[in-house]
Amino acid sequence: MNNQLDEYLDRKTALDEFLEKLERCSDSKNQLSFDFLKEDYGYQNYNPKKIKKIKSQLNILFNIFEPCFLGYSYYTLIKFSAGLPLKDKISPFVEGYFLLLRWRNFIDYNVNSYTDVIMKMLGICYENLKIPFIFKKGKYRIVRNKHTEKSLDFLAKRQKQEIDDSILIVPAQFGIYGKARNLLGSFKLLKIDHDEFALGLFEVLCMLITHPERLSRYNDLRIDTSDEVYDKEGFFLGTLSLSYSEGKIIIGIHSPSVESDFLQSGLATGFIF
Repeated sequence: MNNQLDEYLDRKTALDEFLEKLERCSDSKNQLSFDFLKEDYGYQNYNPKKIKKIKSQLNILFNIFEPCFLGYSYYTLIKFSAGLPLKDKISPFVEGYFLLLRWRNFIDYNVNSYTDVIMKMLGICYENLKIPFIFKKGKYRIVRNKHTEKSLDFLAKRQKQEIDDSILIVPAQFGIYGKARNLLGSFKLLKIDHDEFALGLFEVLCMLITHPERLSRYNDLRIDTSDEVYDKEGFFLGTLSLSYSEGKIIIGIHSPSVESDFLQSGLATGFIF
């Protein structure tokens, strides 16, 4: 990890300042974090017990992406996946193992920012899933969450010892175990430094390519991501979120000031192992 990345990961962001203010203003009721709901709202079509096997996910990605985005040995990856620990050994909140590409591999002379990568990825999703993605690029700035980056880089460094780090095998959950955490608890999870970390929009799109049934009905649980959104003055507006409506997947901003619909969304997270 170079010095520039170290400085980026260590810097204090507007999100840090927002969380400090939120914590000071929160009452004791809001402090009860990580309260999970047990009902199956939003998971009617999608069964977290039926996460596709790594080989099936790999075949899907292999048919969609050019080898330059994958950069791995097919059989080496299959062999590596055979030795993975049982998901319950990692955390009771892991739904399964997902294959995640690295967004930096998409940077070229036509694509030179994270927002550009997202737009390219949305085009790939539409081409293959045949579902329109609505994403309006407004006068705001999208920032990758520093702890998401740090956690994925850690997993990449570890996996690179056995396989290439262009594609990662990550134990993760699609939102159901991130549902009904209180407002402060969920936004705190965007910046914690332990074994669970929030996933960004790019990673969630990778998961949707292999598991499109996750967002396919009007009342499917909305997926919150760790991608931070700021206005031009640097004020924290919220995080990017995905929902399904009228045959389209809508990508919008989940504002921390809106608590009324908070129980209808879940934060997608990955786990260090």
